[in-house]
Amino acid sequence: MRLSEAYPSTWLTADELDDDTDLVVTIRDIEPATYEEFKQQGKATPDRKPVLHFKSPKGTKPLILNKTNYKAITELLGTDETEEWGGESIALYATEVAIGSETKLGIRVRMRKPKAVAPSNTVKSARRAQPQVEEEIGDGPVNF
Repeated sequence: MRLSEAYPSTWLTADELDDDTDLVVTIRDIEPATYEEFKQQGKATPDRKPVLHFKSPKGTKPLILNKTNYKAITELLGTDETEEWGGESIALYATEVAIGSETKLGIRVRMRKPKAVAPSNTVKSARRAQPQVEEEIGDGPVNF
């Protein structure tokens, strides 16, 4: 059982992403980002943070946008206005990140627009879906 199964979260977490595989998501068109309040231990007032919502793949949880990911999406899409992000696709991946003196698993945004992939939405599946063609002179299949 994974931690995310034992203690399910309302928000997308790095534990829910596959290792070595990007999750390509499409940002929802209507109200792509909302603001939510999050209580912080030791603080009297909650922090207000942007949360990014997706329309596909269906069932993808919203992502709490930290400053690093907000800046990455801004640079990738050419605007920091979240209302203009609707309908755009981005690739998310899990990686180790430094948080204070600790290293934890976090979510980051790829700094390039994702290419169209196979319906399963994974890099590995897209690679497997490439056609194999027999060469007239060769012995076996050649991947293109």
